[in-house]
Amino acid sequence: MAERPNVIGKGPAMLREMAALCKEIVGNQNGLPADAVDQVKASMAKCLKLEPMAVRPYVKTVKGAEVIWDCKEMASQLQQAVQAGDAGKASELAAGLAEQADWLNNKISTFVVRMT
Repeated sequence: MAERPNVIGKGPAMLREMAALCKEIVGNQNGLPADAVDQVKASMAKCLKLEPMAVRPYVKTVKGAEVIWDCKEMASQLQQAVQAGDAGKASELAAGLAEQADWLNNKISTFVVRMT
């Protein structure tokens, strides 16, 4: 993975960009076998569940933005694999992205801002 840029305060925007990328991937899966298409679609569904959470506090933290940036990079690689018709790489990236999306969904949902 490439070195992360400065992501401070960019979490919500990157989350929306990732969701847009996921929508593009869902719309363009022509060269993949059916099992790979199903896995990619399931992964994209998990990522798209994150879009409404862009306003949550965790998304605005540095760690949240870093994880979102990593997910966005994975989604970009997945898009390239799907366009190239590489089912093996697409399945591998989709599984990794689904795992990251699950972790991020849990973290965003359970994050509590403590004001002391």
